[in-house]
Parts: sequence; C-alpha cells; structure tokens
Amino acid sequence: MNILDIIHEQFEKAGIRHLVVGGCAVYAYGVDRNTDDVDILIEDQAAQTAVMALSRYGYREREQGHLVSRMIPNEPVLPIVDLMYVNTPTMEAMWQESRIVPLGAYAHHLPSPQHLINMKLHALRHGGEGRRNKDALDILELSRLHSIDMRSPDFEKACLHFGSPELYRFLMKLAGPT
Repeated sequence: MNILDIIHEQFEKAGIRHLVVGGCAVYAYGVDRNTDDVDILIEDQAAQTAVMALSRYGYREREQGHLVSRMIPNEPVLPIVDLMYVNTPTMEAMWQESRIVPLGAYAHHLPSPQHLINMKLHALRHGGEGRRNKDALDILELSRLHSIDMRSPDFEKACLHFGSPELYRFLMKLAGPT
C-alpha cells in the first residue's frame, strides 16, 4: 500500500477532507517530474486529527508551523508528508473546483490546475530561491497542458495576488514571446 492509499483510508475514517497538492498533483496533471515528499492540503481545524491519523502509521511530527506540519516516517521507504493548512472557506472554494483523479488504489481530489498554480505562486512568493526554477517550470507546464493563457488579465491578476509583480515578469520572460 502506498502513502496516498494510507492517507486516503485514514483521513476518510477520521472525516478529514483533503486535497493532494504539490508535486504529486503536478505529476497527476501530466507534468513529468519527480517529488521527494507528499503534500496534502486540509482544513486547519483538522490538523491535530490528521497528525494523529498519520502517527498510527509510524509518522512523527518533526516541524509544526501555523500553515504546515512536516511528518517524518519511521520507515525509510515511506516519503515525508507535509500537511498544509487552510481555513474552511478556502478549502470549500478549492474543493468545489477540485478534480477527482485515480492515484494508487483510490481516486483522490486534486485542486483545479488554476488553484494549483495559485499555490505555486504563493510558494514562490514566500519560499526560498531554491524553489524558484522547479515551481516556475511547474506553472509553465500546467498552463500549457491545461490551456491556461499566461498572457491573460486573469493570469496576471492571479500572479499579482498570490505572487508579485517581479514574479509575473519572471514568468512572462520564461514563457517567451506570444
């Protein structure tokens, strides 16, 4: 059983609504890339329940912040799991537009490609320089594969809201001429 199956079973039992995000979601949407961890988005009110559910499978919380908990496995064959927290209105909006995709033994909810791009923009705005190229390439590929017009006013608005003017200019440079 893979970690996504474990998460699905444990979170379903506990009534935790969750979205598979990050590299696993990017890969599920057709971008050929590797990831070293599993990122799961849940409502902030379910944080403690989710940590307890994963601890039953040998995970321990190594780092906890306001928006994320890093769960480390006791088994070296299992990946790190990052639990990311959002408020209920944000989760509801993302859930309503989510897509259901088979991953492992179960079908999982993924954020829409645009919501995933918005999360990548947020990560670029607040993350370190080491994320820049990988996340920017994810945005370019998700946009290309899912017919999201990076030159549209809506894309620029999302960049300015979740990212920054500098990030928008950087992405437009990477995207090249129209």
